[in-house]
Amino acid sequence: MYYNRGSFAGIPCAYPWAFIGFVISTYNKPDSNLLETIMENVISTYNNPLAEALESEPDVGSVPTISSSAMLVQLNISQWGHKRKDRLVSNQVADMNGAKRSAGKYDKELMPEFGKLIELGKFVAMARKHHASKTTVWSDMGMRLVTTQAYPDYVQSMTALENEFNRLVDQVIAEYPWEITKAKAALGNMYDASLYPTEEVLRSKYSWTLTFQPIPDAGDLRVDLPNEALDTVKQGYKEFYTGAIKGAMNDLWKRLHNPAKQDGVLDKLVKNLEMTTDEHGNEKPTRTSEGVFEAAIEMCRMMRDFNVTKDTQMEAIRHELESALGSTNVESLRNNMTQRETTRLKVEEVISKLPSLNM
Repeated sequence: MYYNRGSFAGIPCAYPWAFIGFVISTYNKPDSNLLETIMENVISTYNNPLAEALESEPDVGSVPTISSSAMLVQLNISQWGHKRKDRLVSNQVADMNGAKRSAGKYDKELMPEFGKLIELGKFVAMARKHHASKTTVWSDMGMRLVTTQAYPDYVQSMTALENEFNRLVDQVIAEYPWEITKAKAALGNMYDASLYPTEEVLRSKYSWTLTFQPIPDAGDLRVDLPNEALDTVKQGYKEFYTGAIKGAMNDLWKRLHNPAKQDGVLDKLVKNLEMTTDEHGNEKPTRTSEGVFEAAIEMCRMMRDFNVTKDTQMEAIRHELESALGSTNVESLRNNMTQRETTRLKVEEVISKLPSLNM
């Protein structure tokens, strides 16, 4: 296994839009249990002193220091698209039903019974979701932000995922010839041999690329422009830079609480801790999900590792949430109604102190 550990903060950046990065490549494949081991949520206890909550906006004045405490990352995963529109069948269906041929299209699954291919597709979706959960938003171009503090754990988990991706691809390629035979039988007259690539071409359609890029300071702009024009460019980039950092911080707040959709981590946790009534009118606890509880614990780590503006309000919220959750566990919340209600009230108190993002 090889990691290219360059000094991202010290890389000279001639242009803010320059593509400066490196690709993490892995060659060893894990045993079957390694992925599950790496992907398990680890509940950590932090011993930082309690900070006083402030009602002020995040200190975006500290933005210039972020280039040394965070970097940008982009994940690109490509895979074979095994669905095709079948024009002939589409026309036949329209004609049989007396409909216009523009009324609908028939999508054909080229490998309707290829279990490993379906498994690989689900795995890719999970990997992308994991990548998004371990980073914060940066721009609309696919780049996301990861801090230097979160980088080691992020790379470890993404490396395990890449190894598993490669293992699944190998299995798909190995079973591909036999699965073509099965597809021919399953599709009948809809089978078209020209739609199936060779094994070599099929393998080339699968790739995993994880690219890191430094965050340049506006002062690093080195372009041959008159001073006045250069100042305008720098100011424009500084505004984008500040807005992007604020967006990354707001992304953390939205993950905690989304008043519009009520789908934030704390929103779900409160629902998990509420009481309901059965068909006889008796009060009973709602289902308490271990995944929701662990997601709340994970958000404590995210607020610690991704608070790049050193926002004192976020740090105080983190401490308060840790205090609310650190003295309990899922089993206790399921069986101890007093503990359950106390925790629910504490979480609601945390929600009441979150900043309004005008969502």
